[in-house]
Amino acid sequence: RKPGDLLDAGKHDITYIATDKSGNSVTKSFTLTVVSPVAPSISNCPGNITKSADAHQSVARATWPDIVAIDADNKTLIANNIETLPVSGMAFPLGITTVKYAFEGVASKQIVTCEFNVIVTDDEK
Repeated sequence: RKPGDLLDAGKHDITYIATDKSGNSVTKSFTLTVVSPVAPSISNCPGNITKSADAHQSVARATWPDIVAIDADNKTLIANNIETLPVSGMAFPLGITTVKYAFEGVASKQIVTCEFNVIVTDDEK
């Protein structure tokens, strides 16, 4: 690489060699980390989901699409569910359960979240 070259986000090993007129040289190396200012973007984050409890039960199953985040360098990120364990398709109890997924950008190191409530009501009363 040459001075002035544009670098993608990530770690880059840089080495410079300087040589004088007499042929003496010195080498210096370092690692440069480029961080993107662009946060990841999330798609498929649902709004609140309201379900009626199953007949004679105090739970309801709720599903939602896969929640996807894309980093600034177009890499798909894996969700880290940091607040709760619920996953799509599981049974939720009566009341409100908050579901929160977090994604950390590899290029930006920024964290973005998708948060929604699963609301289960008892309509048999």
